[in-house]
Amino acid sequence: MDFENLRENHGKLIQYLTEHDYEIGYIARHKTVISVILRKNKECGWLDYDDIYHYFVRTYAPSSRRQYRSVLINICEFDLYGKYPVGNRGTLFSDTREIPLYSDFDQIIKYYKSAENERGWLKESTIERNASCARAFFIALQSIGIKTISDITEKAVLSVFLSEEGKPLKSAAYSYAVKEVLRSCSEQFPIKSVMALIPAVRKYRKNIQYLTQDESKKIRAVLANPDSTLSLRDRAIGTLAYYTGLRSGDICRLKLDSIDLQGDRIHIIQQKTKEPLDIPLKAVVGNAIYDYVALERPKSNNPAIFLTKRHQQLSRATMWNISDRIMKAAEVRQGDNQRKGLHIFRHHLATTLLGKGVPQPVISGTLGQTDPASVETYFSSDFVNLKTCALSVNKFPVAARVFS
Repeated sequence: MDFENLRENHGKLIQYLTEHDYEIGYIARHKTVISVILRKNKECGWLDYDDIYHYFVRTYAPSSRRQYRSVLINICEFDLYGKYPVGNRGTLFSDTREIPLYSDFDQIIKYYKSAENERGWLKESTIERNASCARAFFIALQSIGIKTISDITEKAVLSVFLSEEGKPLKSAAYSYAVKEVLRSCSEQFPIKSVMALIPAVRKYRKNIQYLTQDESKKIRAVLANPDSTLSLRDRAIGTLAYYTGLRSGDICRLKLDSIDLQGDRIHIIQQKTKEPLDIPLKAVVGNAIYDYVALERPKSNNPAIFLTKRHQQLSRATMWNISDRIMKAAEVRQGDNQRKGLHIFRHHLATTLLGKGVPQPVISGTLGQTDPASVETYFSSDFVNLKTCALSVNKFPVAARVFS
């Protein structure tokens, strides 16, 4: 495959991403992938971009495949068709949905979806996610010669979940989804023995990063300061995220008619859960939004509140850059591996409410979480209440030299 066009013009793609406020890390991945393509082409002899995608699948960690898939789609469309990213990246590379299942496996998937939809206990998105994981599981079995339920062996199942060195290849969420499908269908199909073969996968949870009291104070100060380096748009978005905990995607899609000035409320349909959310419009938030709309927002028919200079709705990448500018203006979180996205404001709101003794269901309702247990994620950073659980070392016999 000839990559001369990419070699000569890839700088235009990088420039486009930079000018349109794409995340720095996202742009860096484009540079990395382009470098690999141009350096490894002759050695690997790729025939098309599908070959390149599968090279990255084999070479890089499973957790990064989705990121490289997105990047490769951008590069492919730019190289072959001269198209620049527009946010919606469709399916370009081989998809397991295009691979037909053998009869036994196909019947399980169809039965599961039909039974769960009829039962009505799970959301449609959850049913689809579980079915997708189970389908991928069966596709993996088919790829090693398994055609029926009776053909499934312990070795075959373990090969899907564990590497030859015994390291996990799949996440705990994937394992749980497959088990849910098999469990739901176990009375209709002879698959209980298959469920028992699926290994336990440890669930890893990242530590929740939080704002310290000093960081929170500095951020509030810079958001309230009209003489800061921030634009009115960035101040309004930061204020909205800080005091409401709204997700970046929901702030991007916030419409002018989402703001009820008469009732001092914000009404949205959440992008993640598709559930409605109704929260109070605090004066500090309303004033920041009003200043932006009245004094800085471009005159446009676009219903979104927050717009780019080209009158377009903001992207998630732009939201990260806005958060980064807020952190820089406040002179906080400038070290390596420190979270800077707007989602940390959501963490801050949750931990602040927890520290004040607000009940879990109230916090979940404020954040728009459908499951009250979701707030348990933030318990690890609820230092106010965690301190009450600490035991005094005075109750334990410790030699004096230990603390000398």
